[in-house]
Amino acid sequence: MFAAQGEVLPMFIGQTEDGTKIPVCTPFSNDAEKDAVADVVRALFAKHNVVRYVMLSEAWSLALKPDDDLPDESIKHIPGRKEVIHVMGEDVTWACEMAVCNIVREGKTATLTEWKFSRQSGRETLSGRFSGLLQRQTAH
Repeated sequence: MFAAQGEVLPMFIGQTEDGTKIPVCTPFSNDAEKDAVADVVRALFAKHNVVRYVMLSEAWSLALKPDDDLPDESIKHIPGRKEVIHVMGEDVTWACEMAVCNIVREGKTATLTEWKFSRQSGRETLSGRFSGLLQRQTAH
């Protein structure tokens, strides 16, 4: 789809413990729509006891130094940002694997750079409206 249209449709694919896949594909164009999608996906995953999911979308990315503060607003208008395709997989243990590649737009043509992969673990390392969408068991 990206090669033909220069964009990807945001999608989530949840998986239950028995392996059942639950796909959700939906466009969104503003923060209110993104928040609504996150709420619906979170509720759908809870209803079906999803234990892991992967999410794919276009996003803005900004390289920060360790001492930099996170911006209070969307980075959409901050100089130096990059447009990327972001793929994130997360499970109920807070394990998370991510892949990111830059989108390079030149006129009507869009191409992708090489993918960069990372792995994180722990609730404190994940942030954003589309992370933490799973029900997790809490210790009593």
